Amino acid sequence: MPMHRPYLTGRVDHVLDEKGRLTLPAAFRESFEAEAYFVPSSHGEPYVRLYDLESWRAFDAKYLESLDEVGDREADDQIGDLYESMYRVVPDKQGRVLVPQEFVATLGLEGRVRITGHRDHLRLWHPSAHDRHRAARAAQRSAAGEPLRGAQDAS
Repeated sequence: MPMHRPYLTGRVDHVLDEKGRLTLPAAFRESFEAEAYFVPSSHGEPYVRLYDLESWRAFDAKYLESLDEVGDREADDQIGDLYESMYRVVPDKQGRVLVPQEFVATLGLEGRVRITGHRDHLRLWHPSAHDRHRAARAAQRSAAGEPLRGAQDAS
């Protein structure tokens, strides 16, 4: 029976050091020992995703492999755009990863960073952007008559 990795859950605030490195919290570090991939958000949300190799391969197999990048120019462009905007990083012995400057600048990640678990990947946010996102989602659910969820539900 294959070993399944635990889901990445929870929320923690951390700090980028002066070189733009993020020390991965101990609870997440084992998942990212070998390498990791910074991937922009899917729909322009103000965060960057961080996948370990296994999770990224599963994502690629599920969503990208089936696209016809040879016969469909749009599919080829989408795959190319995604992979051009990704960054591969290898954590150092202290479990630190260098956050690409593009994401630091675009998302305003200087200083504090909020890390949220999202099943098979982490999301890195500016804490105030995450707070605004959560408040907006709560307001949308309230307006739609949906039950409000607690602050600790999946981000």
